Amino acid sequence: MAEFPLDPPLSKMLLAIKQAQAEQKRAKFFQPEGDHLTLLAVYEAWKAKNFSGPWCFENFLRVMLA
Repeated sequence: MAEFPLDPPLSKMLLAIKQAQAEQKRAKFFQPEGDHLTLLAVYEAWKAKNFSGPWCFENFLRVMLA
């Protein structure tokens, strides 16, 4: 919060909003059967978007390139 040019309460609110958006995006991929199927759902959605970097950014996902 110290890095934002805002008062601390406003910085905290800004971070909370971004966290809520990230949780909503991640909920689209959640599979109750487990983490492996959740990861598969993420991969399939990413593949459907032609492995788009901007799509990952919009969905709060990081791409790990080897």
